[in-house]
Amino acid sequence: MTTQRSSVRMGAVTAVLLASGAAFGALAAVVAAWIGFAITGQAFVLYHHSLLPLVALVGGVLGAPLLPAAMWLLLRRVPLGVALAGTFAAAVLGGIAGWVLPGTPDDVWWGSAPLLSLQSTHGVLGGLVGFCLAAVMLRVKFSSRREMAAARVAV
Repeated sequence: MTTQRSSVRMGAVTAVLLASGAAFGALAAVVAAWIGFAITGQAFVLYHHSLLPLVALVGGVLGAPLLPAAMWLLLRRVPLGVALAGTFAAAVLGGIAGWVLPGTPDDVWWGSAPLLSLQSTHGVLGGLVGFCLAAVMLRVKFSSRREMAAARVAV
């Protein structure tokens, strides 16, 4: 009976983390793009359509699996608010850094429309790197002394 309750609870927590990851990922991507566009002086519009829904979609799709994986594997001992705020801020800063990274904004074309730019790839990779670095740094900061001592003995 206890195992069944535990499995249901783990499933419910994972579902909430999936939804939170999608929401925070979308928000982080939009904030990073907004600031990145403002820094570089670029427009949000391509062919009379706003790019923000596409940016939010990419952030949500990446955030949905990454947040639960990071929370279950690395951030179990980190308070939830600290983990969310830390990974969110790092993803935004990484996305901004990736967006303004020197490089040409050459487009990858699909037929007659630009499909992907190198600059947007840098922004996505910067956000991913920022998220992962924050998760590792929070893991190190909140790991217990017993775990660190056991790791030293095991090596």
